[in-house]
Amino acid sequence: MKQVLDIAEWGGQLLPGYTFEAVSIPTMQSHNFRGKDCDVASVIVPSSSGHLWIWVKDCTDHGLVAWAVFGANASNVQCCDICVHEDFRNRGIATALYQWAACLFEAPVVPSTMRSDLSKKFWKNRTAITC
Repeated sequence: MKQVLDIAEWGGQLLPGYTFEAVSIPTMQSHNFRGKDCDVASVIVPSSSGHLWIWVKDCTDHGLVAWAVFGANASNVQCCDICVHEDFRNRGIATALYQWAACLFEAPVVPSTMRSDLSKKFWKNRTAITC
């Protein structure tokens, strides 16, 4: 498990046709990332090793198509909140977000205990997502 010790920002291509911006934040800190309020108090999954916010844009019109918030503890990562616009679902975006979080924290992403119906469907045949 890689613990987040300092605020760090990333950006680039997530998948062909989609770019991302991300910020990782240590436990007990909050950060305003390019006008977006990243409040660690809003992360409702275990997060003793840090937090991650990711935003995904379509390269065609640069519109926001997805975002996710993750928390990491000593052994795994959980998604606190994820949204993929319905016009962009089933294109691998959610899986890529989970994989990116797993790579950043060097730990598997596991399903959180609180999941929406869409999240339950996504995790139905999965137990963890790794880098």
